[in-house]
Amino acid sequence: MMLQPTLSGEFIQALDSPKDLGPHMTSDCYYVAHKLIAYKGKKIIFKGELYMAERNDLLNFLDDAAASGDLRELLISPVQAHTNGKTIYISEDAIYVYAAE
Repeated sequence: MMLQPTLSGEFIQALDSPKDLGPHMTSDCYYVAHKLIAYKGKKIIFKGELYMAERNDLLNFLDDAAASGDLRELLISPVQAHTNGKTIYISEDAIYVYAAE
Protein backbone atom coordinates (compact mmCIF):
# COMPACT_ATOMS: atom_id res chain seq x y z
CA MET A 1 0.00 0.00 0.00
CA MET A 2 1.50 3.32 -1.07
CA LEU A 3 -0.02 5.20 1.86
CA GLN A 4 1.56 2.97 4.54
CA PRO A 5 5.03 4.62 4.59
CA THR A 6 3.42 8.02 5.21
CA LEU A 7 1.56 6.60 8.20
CA SER A 8 4.27 4.50 9.83
CA GLY A 9 7.40 4.75 7.68
CA GLU A 10 10.62 6.53 8.39
CA PHE A 11 10.38 10.25 7.58
CA ILE A 12 13.49 11.32 5.65
CA GLN A 13 13.12 14.94 4.60
CA ALA A 14 10.73 17.78 3.72
CA LEU A 15 11.39 19.59 0.44
CA ASP A 16 10.20 22.99 -0.78
CA SER A 17 10.13 22.35 -4.51
CA PRO A 18 9.76 19.51 -7.04
CA LYS A 19 13.16 20.59 -8.37
CA ASP A 20 14.65 19.07 -5.18
CA LEU A 21 13.15 15.62 -5.87
CA GLY A 22 15.68 14.40 -8.45
CA PRO A 23 18.21 12.85 -6.03
CA HIS A 24 15.42 11.03 -4.15
CA MET A 25 13.91 9.48 -7.28
CA THR A 26 16.30 6.64 -8.09
CA SER A 27 13.91 4.34 -9.99
CA ASP A 28 13.06 4.50 -13.68
CA CYS A 29 9.29 4.16 -13.27
CA TYR A 30 6.82 5.31 -10.60
CA TYR A 31 3.23 4.86 -9.54
CA VAL A 32 1.51 8.20 -9.07
CA ALA A 33 -1.72 8.34 -7.09
CA HIS A 34 -3.89 11.43 -7.03
CA LYS A 35 -4.47 11.32 -3.29
CA LEU A 36 -8.20 11.40 -2.81
CA ILE A 37 -9.31 9.27 0.11
CA ALA A 38 -12.44 8.77 2.15
CA TYR A 39 -12.90 7.26 5.57
CA LYS A 40 -15.50 4.70 6.58
CA GLY A 41 -14.95 4.29 10.29
CA LYS A 42 -11.26 3.45 10.64
CA LYS A 43 -11.02 2.07 7.11
CA ILE A 44 -9.30 4.26 4.49
CA ILE A 45 -10.85 4.05 1.01
CA PHE A 46 -8.83 5.25 -1.99
CA LYS A 47 -11.03 7.21 -4.42
CA GLY A 48 -8.34 8.87 -6.53
CA GLU A 49 -6.66 7.84 -9.77
CA LEU A 50 -3.52 5.73 -10.17
CA TYR A 51 -1.04 6.19 -13.01
CA MET A 52 2.37 4.90 -13.98
CA ALA A 53 5.01 7.35 -15.21
CA GLU A 54 8.68 7.33 -16.17
CA ARG A 55 10.99 9.29 -13.89
CA ASN A 56 11.89 12.11 -16.29
CA ASP A 57 8.30 12.57 -17.48
CA LEU A 58 7.13 12.72 -13.87
CA LEU A 59 9.78 15.27 -12.85
CA ASN A 60 8.86 17.47 -15.84
CA PHE A 61 5.16 17.21 -14.99
CA LEU A 62 5.78 18.17 -11.35
CA ASP A 63 7.94 21.15 -12.36
CA ASP A 64 5.27 22.37 -14.79
CA ALA A 65 2.49 21.88 -12.24
CA ALA A 66 4.41 23.82 -9.58
CA ALA A 67 5.23 26.64 -12.02
CA SER A 68 1.56 26.99 -12.97
CA GLY A 69 0.41 26.85 -9.33
CA ASP A 70 -1.52 23.63 -9.92
CA LEU A 71 0.45 21.09 -7.89
CA ARG A 72 -2.09 18.65 -6.42
CA GLU A 73 -1.90 16.25 -3.52
CA LEU A 74 -0.06 13.15 -4.76
CA LEU A 75 1.52 9.95 -3.52
CA ILE A 76 4.48 8.72 -5.56
CA SER A 77 6.17 5.33 -5.15
CA PRO A 78 8.60 3.29 -7.28
CA VAL A 79 7.07 0.51 -9.38
CA GLN A 80 9.92 -1.87 -8.50
CA ALA A 81 10.62 -2.15 -4.77
CA HIS A 82 14.29 -1.85 -3.81
CA THR A 83 16.34 -1.10 -0.71
CA ASN A 84 16.70 2.64 -1.34
CA GLY A 85 13.12 3.16 -2.54
CA LYS A 86 11.29 6.21 -1.28
CA THR A 87 7.63 7.15 -1.12
CA ILE A 88 6.93 10.81 -1.81
CA TYR A 89 3.91 12.65 -0.49
CA ILE A 90 3.13 16.01 -2.08
CA SER A 91 0.73 18.26 -0.20
CA GLU A 92 -0.35 21.81 -0.92
CA ASP A 93 2.34 23.11 1.43
CA ALA A 94 5.40 20.89 1.04
CA ILE A 95 6.89 17.69 -0.32
CA TYR A 96 7.67 14.90 2.13
CA VAL A 97 10.02 11.98 1.49
CA TYR A 98 9.63 8.69 3.39
CA ALA A 99 11.57 5.44 3.32
CA ALA A 100 9.46 2.89 1.45
CA GLU A 101 8.75 -0.22 3.50
